[in-house]
Amino acid sequence: MKPNLKIGDSIIVRQGVKEPDFEEFELAGWQGKTLEIDADSDKDNVLKREIVR
Repeated sequence: MKPNLKIGDSIIVRQGVKEPDFEEFELAGWQGKTLEIDADSDKDNVLKREIVR
């Protein structure tokens, strides 16, 4: 399921989401803005975002 987001939308990371490259780090509660959406990706939820703790 693709996210229903637009460029510039604010996001808050949900509980249980881990940093993909370092899974020992939980990102829950971090906030940011959607910078880019890769609509051509074969993966779900491929976003470029700026996350600020």
